[in-house]
Amino acid sequence: MSTLPELTLHPIPNKPITPEDSPRYNQVEPKPVARRDLPKDFQESVQMGWNDYLIYNAMFDYDFATAIRPFTAWMWVNRPQDGEEPGWREIAKKYAEKGLIINSIWGIRHGIPFNLGSGEMVVPDDVQEFLMETFGPRFLGWENGEQDGEYLGQYVFGSFNWPKQSPERSRKEAYEDFVRFSRDTLDVMFHHYVVTIGSLGFSHYYAELNHRMIGLELGTGLQSSIMRCAFLRGASRQYDLLTHGHISMFIPSIEQKPDFYGTKCYPKEGRGIKIEFQYGYPDGGISTHLAKRLWFAAYMYGFSLCGTEGGLFYDDMCGLPKDFSGIEAEGVRPDLPVERENASVCDVASDVQRRNLHRGSDLEHNLTPFGREFRKWVWITRARPNRGVQYSPVALVLDFHHGWCPPIHKGLGQSEPERVWGNIPYNMGDFQIDQFFHWVYPGYGEYAYAPNQRGCLTPTPFGDSFDVLLHNASEDALKKYQAVVLLGQMPDDAGFAANLEAFVRSGRSVVLCTRQMTGGIADLAGVTVKDKDLKDATAKSLVTGKTYREAEYVYDLVETDGAEVLATNDAGHPLVCLNKVGDGHVFVVTPVFWANGERPDYVWHKREDLPWDMSYRNDFIRGRPFPPVNFLKVVQEIVGSVLESYTLIKIKGRPIQSIVNVTDDPYKLLVTLINNAEAPWDGTVEVKGTQIESCHEWLSSGETCIEDGKLLAALPATDVRIYELTCEDSFLKFA
Repeated sequence: MSTLPELTLHPIPNKPITPEDSPRYNQVEPKPVARRDLPKDFQESVQMGWNDYLIYNAMFDYDFATAIRPFTAWMWVNRPQDGEEPGWREIAKKYAEKGLIINSIWGIRHGIPFNLGSGEMVVPDDVQEFLMETFGPRFLGWENGEQDGEYLGQYVFGSFNWPKQSPERSRKEAYEDFVRFSRDTLDVMFHHYVVTIGSLGFSHYYAELNHRMIGLELGTGLQSSIMRCAFLRGASRQYDLLTHGHISMFIPSIEQKPDFYGTKCYPKEGRGIKIEFQYGYPDGGISTHLAKRLWFAAYMYGFSLCGTEGGLFYDDMCGLPKDFSGIEAEGVRPDLPVERENASVCDVASDVQRRNLHRGSDLEHNLTPFGREFRKWVWITRARPNRGVQYSPVALVLDFHHGWCPPIHKGLGQSEPERVWGNIPYNMGDFQIDQFFHWVYPGYGEYAYAPNQRGCLTPTPFGDSFDVLLHNASEDALKKYQAVVLLGQMPDDAGFAANLEAFVRSGRSVVLCTRQMTGGIADLAGVTVKDKDLKDATAKSLVTGKTYREAEYVYDLVETDGAEVLATNDAGHPLVCLNKVGDGHVFVVTPVFWANGERPDYVWHKREDLPWDMSYRNDFIRGRPFPPVNFLKVVQEIVGSVLESYTLIKIKGRPIQSIVNVTDDPYKLLVTLINNAEAPWDGTVEVKGTQIESCHEWLSSGETCIEDGKLLAALPATDVRIYELTCEDSFLKFA
């Protein structure tokens, strides 16, 4: 029998990312958004019309949020031929005087005729200079608005006069074309003063392009949010950048929201009118409870700013009832003539009819049910500013040029299943990435298909403990983590191999497979590959003595050279080995990319009856539920033990999502439990190595029960709780 080593827990980073303290800050232009330039640790953002009286008052009379995310048409220009909207600069000065942050400005895109505030337009020099002079560091930048997904779904295929890309090109060539599109074409229109809102796991690429802040659109019908946030957090820590996000009300899936294209919002509330420019739940958009879970997940992930894309206020842009009584901000903008009764939602004059409205006695009059919930979330996060830093012990390292997307999704992205960079077919390493996420985020691939929004956030059997880095990460970036898992094909890169060796020699762990033993990485494995592509269907763990009947798998035959064998098949060939390197450990898996079988047993078919014609949407849906994770069971046993050893808590109960944050106090942990199921949850939470002395719950302010040093927790269906745990012993060491 073999034994797993006792893995050492190194001091844990407990300081938030501070870009201005990083050496990178002085090496790049434009400078990243600095933490010192933000008025507080966490900003609330609202997507709004620039001249909107209602939201102006919500921001300042009611202290609703600290940042806005305007659309070009509602701020500065609607149609180029019409010139600038009258009075917008005066309004901007009023906003700046109030200390407002411009989170980002969306609407400019490449190759699309500019109309109604969206399309191709170069930001005039005087507009850029005015915003910089007026808002200073509180103008964070222009937004590239999910152009990573549009690039993969449209431009790669020759849309909007972009050169059509060959599926035979290399991934490096694909990345270089993405740079031409993003930096050399799109960013030029923004004076290279850009903040990212991405739809894919491309946050590292935008950091490479010197975007000032990186972020994601959350929810909607895009890829799973929990999976993409692993990419975002990793890019933040690799490049020392702040992060932000926006919870979208859009659900493009007709299966999720059959009435998405209806016109009613909250019909039971007696209004029956649209909210702002988007539709709200239940007729369209994500549910309030999913938005709540995303909000608090983003908060505990360490986002510096988060907001929603609409849904907060009853429509105050157009189509108001004649007798509507709303909120007015006198003197915000000059009176404009009303040329038509029902002006466009993108027309700055469309709300001029509110000149004679009387101010409501309470903001409640204009808040949607979702808006009232949002206000509660804002109050909670403001009351609990010490959220600490998320504990993410494991770095998942991918090749820099990966271009990876999940094998199928309807959000912005590839238009065929199992493609990277839009149209390059998957290899076995890409399937490994997908399967790993299915293992640690079960069901992540189902988002945009499941009617109950399942897969946007998921249970976390090893905790929400993973960040994605790229192989160009520095030695210092790697050492922010306890362990590294290599996923997908790895390049022969001497610099990365040296960083990986320094990482493991310092007493940390690395997990890799024989197909990733390129260049200097092979020197860390303690095995030599003697033959390839052997097949078997048996496995035995020498750690637990368990035997497994696997599907037929392909593996490499290795000869050990100092490594200990942890698992074999009936032929006696090693399946998992352990090599001691310095003070650390390297775990080597010989089945090709851990695969139990040649590839996941996916079944796709195309729906011809979907009522949309958006060419960039992925109209493929799965023919049956996703199959179980296709890693060998013996690999899941041993590698799972490695991952579990780095967690700080033990949870007993039905699978649930958990986020752990550390603070400056070595006696305290913040544990966030997110119940993404449609049934109540109850279970226990135990802190490893110590007992819980007391607990305070942030959201419900309800009583909690500590029994035998463990937390007895209970959560309603589709809800979230944040527990501030104080332990009996000082059990944490900080970096």
